[in-house]
Amino acid sequence: MSINNISYPKIVSSICLDKSTLTLLEDGILKIEIKEGAIVLAEDIMELQQPKLELSENKPHCVLFIMPRFGSLTKEGREFSASPAANVNAIAKAVIAPNLGMRIVANFFISRNKPPIPHKVFTKQEDAILWLIEQKNEFVLKDREALGS
Repeated sequence: MSINNISYPKIVSSICLDKSTLTLLEDGILKIEIKEGAIVLAEDIMELQQPKLELSENKPHCVLFIMPRFGSLTKEGREFSASPAANVNAIAKAVIAPNLGMRIVANFFISRNKPPIPHKVFTKQEDAILWLIEQKNEFVLKDREALGS
């Protein structure tokens, strides 16, 4: 499938956990999909960290975070999600919020918790992927400029 003349990233590998599924896509995009109805605790976010490192091979990557239609993230889970420890090697995170309630929650999380990497909320996965590719390209360009300096 292509999106605005770009190929939709293909699946490289996946890991299923109790409350989420992590999928490495082409182009260094790590998709994290929270299961419907999940109540996500800080421990669940901590549990994601090792599989993220494995799938990304501990390299810089972008995150496509898919929220469920119904579910919740505890206060402690939100706090840990916004910490540097939960964003190791992440360049940017696009959040797919499937409904108005989840968009409000996601935007509140970003404004209140101020995560250490760029976050943006989307309703369409295609738009989110395009933004992540832009973020990755900017990161690569800055990295090259830094090496050349």
